[in-house]
Amino acid sequence: MNFNITGAAARALSVAESLSRGIRGEMPPRTENQQLIDDIIEARRAVMHAESVFNQMTDTAGIDYASYNLMAAEARYSYLINLAKERNVHF
Repeated sequence: MNFNITGAAARALSVAESLSRGIRGEMPPRTENQQLIDDIIEARRAVMHAESVFNQMTDTAGIDYASYNLMAAEARYSYLINLAKERNVHF
């Protein structure tokens, strides 16, 4: 049976089909740009987590660890942002 679906219903069906494929493990491979965007989002989360850990530390060794961890997370995030700029990737 073939139905003529337009507008919001068609978009909802498309989203439902995509989710269904994802649940079954049938998602198409990610493009390099999509992967870069995902990496940037994850790197930003890592920076926020590192900031939170740094703000909770009270002893000297913990502060040292947290500051190096935060600097590393910020460096990775900055690198990925610059890479996205070079590739002209917007999100």
